Amino acid sequence: MIELNRRGFGKSLAASMLLGGGAARAQSARTVVNFWALASYPWDVMIDRFQKVNPDAEIRWTKYGTDAIKQALRVGASAGSMPDCWFNWGGSLASAYESGGQALDMTDRLAKDGLDKRLIPSAMRLGAFEGKLYGIPYRLTPVSFVYRKSLFAKVGATPPKSFAELEDIAAMLKGAGITPFGCGGKYSWLTMRFTDFLIEHFAGPELNDKLMGMKASWNCPEMVATFAKLQDWVKKGYFPAGFLSVDPMQDMTPMFDGTAAMVVEVPSVESTRIIAAKIDPADYGTFADPTDHTPLRVSGFINQIQISAHAHKDTQEAAIRFAETVVDPKVAQETLEVFGGPSSVLGVMPPKHLAIQAQWAEWLQGQVGLYMIGDQALPQPVVTAYWAAQDSVVLGTVTPKDAAAQVQSAIEAWQANQ
Repeated sequence: MIELNRRGFGKSLAASMLLGGGAARAQSARTVVNFWALASYPWDVMIDRFQKVNPDAEIRWTKYGTDAIKQALRVGASAGSMPDCWFNWGGSLASAYESGGQALDMTDRLAKDGLDKRLIPSAMRLGAFEGKLYGIPYRLTPVSFVYRKSLFAKVGATPPKSFAELEDIAAMLKGAGITPFGCGGKYSWLTMRFTDFLIEHFAGPELNDKLMGMKASWNCPEMVATFAKLQDWVKKGYFPAGFLSVDPMQDMTPMFDGTAAMVVEVPSVESTRIIAAKIDPADYGTFADPTDHTPLRVSGFINQIQISAHAHKDTQEAAIRFAETVVDPKVAQETLEVFGGPSSVLGVMPPKHLAIQAQWAEWLQGQVGLYMIGDQALPQPVVTAYWAAQDSVVLGTVTPKDAAAQVQSAIEAWQANQ
């Protein structure tokens, strides 16, 4: 939107006369960009960098939690009150705004400004919708294990290289009075990170891709095994009691107080949660999901900035300049330590003292691959069924076999409506 500082002619004339001027002041204008984004990231760092070199524009950041921004965007789209630009993920979480004409097609602009050569190809691949980009991806985010080294050392454990080793470590931790896995399952998506990992282990990469693409039936032995293992871990006390009611932002609290040893998280928690809480990051490490498959893959997603297709052209231009600032190589490198990574910008590497992010930036060069995380790979009605099935398995209200069948029924119902 364009915010105009208008004054009536009479007021302008009176003001100028009081100031000793004989002519009315010229109308002034400043471009204001309304930006919706997560409160958990220090967007003020990027906004300050942008506004220092763009004094004619102002970014107004409205802060949301993870689930609150999803709801706000849905309401905004249905009510015709979308912001000028917004934070989003990719896949099905963004597709409604892309197919519905809310998000600006950035494909040609990215090529014109050379951003297609500036960004890591896998970031653009995960961000694409029907071969086009409707946003600027600024972070490529793997999801895998973060662990507390001192708790592993207490039971003589080192990062596992196989699924069996992971289970052995979990049993040792539980025997020592330490909960193996921290999780904030209140909104289901953190629990899903564990379930996604179990699907990759039991199904393998090829079948996992078919399951997430809804090209293979979920009513299969591999999915039954997945839900059965999740239920087994719950029964063994490998998750905190009542974790389905714990807010996702509290998933690392048991790690901090020494009662849980591992979480499935994103590398940027090193900056945004561990260092921000003034906790020594040297006591925390990471390892890739021990899936027992080659190529080794973990779930992942992009973070992107999308721009309203209906905003005023001047506002769109200011929003594009802001998004391009975020992925400017110099800015991305200089702000990485406080903003978190890994960055989607080629050649931008975390400093070595950010060991978790540096390790993942290195692995993403080719050693570890990514598959799209479940709640972005699947359409949202199916995601809802997926989450309901896994949570019911955790609560013990459905069997693993029934859970698999329920998700497949939701897939078939969704497909029948397309």
